[in-house]
Amino acid sequence: MDALPAELIHQILELLCTDASDPFRFRAVAVTTPGQLVSLLDAFTQSSPLAKASMRHLFMVVHKESTEAGSYILQRTSHTLETLTCLIEDSGASVDQTIIWTTFPRLTALTLRYRIYPYYFFIFGGPPESIPTLPNLRYLHVAQERLENIHAVHRTMDLFARRTGGRLERARVSSVIVGEASIRSLQEILSFGTVGGAPPVPASLRYYVIELDSVARWWSQPESQVTDRLVDLKRWAEEQGVVQLIILPSSRTYEKTPEMWKEEWLQVQSGAVDRVAEWLDTMHGTASVASPDSSGGVQVLE
Repeated sequence: MDALPAELIHQILELLCTDASDPFRFRAVAVTTPGQLVSLLDAFTQSSPLAKASMRHLFMVVHKESTEAGSYILQRTSHTLETLTCLIEDSGASVDQTIIWTTFPRLTALTLRYRIYPYYFFIFGGPPESIPTLPNLRYLHVAQERLENIHAVHRTMDLFARRTGGRLERARVSSVIVGEASIRSLQEILSFGTVGGAPPVPASLRYYVIELDSVARWWSQPESQVTDRLVDLKRWAEEQGVVQLIILPSSRTYEKTPEMWKEEWLQVQSGAVDRVAEWLDTMHGTASVASPDSSGGVQVLE
């Protein structure tokens, strides 16, 4: 699609978005390339105020060259978005900073997939915690392509969790590697303590879902020994009445392509998969089937 003339792209967008008078034309949109994101921006800016206010669910893949367009879309739809899945393909695509600094009053579910975790966030942070930019966020998922230790993924998750105004219920981190030392650190985090720069879990959090990679090839301990320690930690968390810890075996999230992410998002939008399945015990297993959204269709820009 990137090679097509701009005029033709605009016509295709108009067909995909249905009639211009449709107030739900942007209700659910998926864009995966820089060209698609720019085309969406063109169609969006030329639409009526009613159509602009219709966007509820957005799937976007952002590259460095499309950061400006992605940030603009997020800023202009922040007051209506309810769910957002954002795949950040380049370390220079700092659209996550837009999410941190922009207020999303209706956003309830946020999924962020990084290529590399944004360590610059640990230095620059974000707005004061007294300003809840994500005041209704209940579900948060942070993942990346490169495997990371629990400290890095937890700190990144916390940067968004602390902006939720105390309403975050479920958090999921993916592509995590653990060993004996990091399990001890995790227990301290679950005890609402601080260790190694990693903050405690948010007080509002009810479920902390941790998706592990295979541990045997990363640590000297046998995999069974580490697994047993995780089971003990899960049992301890239940006995202490702290956050419920859910340990998922690796589903190789770090290997998922943007197209695979999009297909899973489409299953949710179609009603085949519950909207919160991403934060349950399994990706698709324990969720009830959701009702299809009757307010508007899903637009996938090819």
